[in-house]
Amino acid sequence: MIQSVSYADVVRLHRTDAVCVGLRAGLPLLCFLVPEAENTRHRADVPLSWCESAQANLPPEVRVRCVVRERAVRGPVVGQLPQPAMQRIHAMIARERTSQTVEGGCVRWRWSSCACMCAMWCAARLCMVWALAWAIYGLACVVCP
Repeated sequence: MIQSVSYADVVRLHRTDAVCVGLRAGLPLLCFLVPEAENTRHRADVPLSWCESAQANLPPEVRVRCVVRERAVRGPVVGQLPQPAMQRIHAMIARERTSQTVEGGCVRWRWSSCACMCAMWCAARLCMVWALAWAIYGLACVVCP
């Protein structure tokens, strides 16, 4: 059974927690939480203060990785983030989208109007290096005009 989640809810998933930043077609849009102990830093990470973590029933010093994923939720809602934290998260999501657009973005997003490119992406599971090669060398789809 898929649980109903709303904006700013913190959801406990199988291995990690996530915060709901919106809904699309009934499915929540999630940003995953990263513990402070993890060494990997991402430019889209937003740290939560101890107070914000406590209000959302989270351990201290967690970060929100502001890369949005659409996913059905089967875990319980464990808390809710305060509005100032959600404003910072949404600002970082917008900044990350802008950065990805400037860098050439994901093939699925950049060539979404080209059906054969999307089919090639899904079939070949191209990596980001290949996507950048398409952008740098200006390769065009040979099937579409």
